[in-house]
Amino acid sequence: MLPENQFHSATSSELDEAQARRSRFDNWILERKNKAGIRLSAEYTQDEAAQITAAAKCLELPIEKFINDAAIHYAKLVLRHR
Repeated sequence: MLPENQFHSATSSELDEAQARRSRFDNWILERKNKAGIRLSAEYTQDEAAQITAAAKCLELPIEKFINDAAIHYAKLVLRHR
């Protein structure tokens, strides 16, 4: 065990091991990104649909992209405050 607050130079085997772990992680992330997403659906009232459509048009976005971005944004806000 290293003394607290002491600098430690990694050995070449430690660097190789760290690079191998990073490579495995990068490959895992790449596999995740290449997998198809999950499709969710929701039902809206006519008023809600009109509001969504109007907001998407104001931002010049396709409705599906607007809904997706809004859902992700809201989820991040909720999870940030938990």
